[in-house]
Amino acid sequence: MEHFLQVFAQAISPYAVMGLVCGNLGGIYAIRKHYKEYGLLISAILILASSLAGAAVSQYLNESWRYANIWLLGLIGLVVGVPIGAILQTIDVLSPEFA
Repeated sequence: MEHFLQVFAQAISPYAVMGLVCGNLGGIYAIRKHYKEYGLLISAILILASSLAGAAVSQYLNESWRYANIWLLGLIGLVVGVPIGAILQTIDVLSPEFA
């Protein structure tokens, strides 16, 4: 088990963790007014998707573009998390029949 934790700690960078946390905050911010309409399951899925998108963008920018400022990557994760959390509202506005 200790080998698993060592490999896991090396695989997950602090940049991805910061993007995950800030993407989560962005998703919560986007869903705050509509969580009663969507229900708990859909809200949790949207917040999880926001978190994963924020972590993915932060990790990509760190590896490919060599951004090393953890606060900037957290801010970018937050900015990416908001539209992912609001995707159902966007679909409702763009195509009410589909929603």
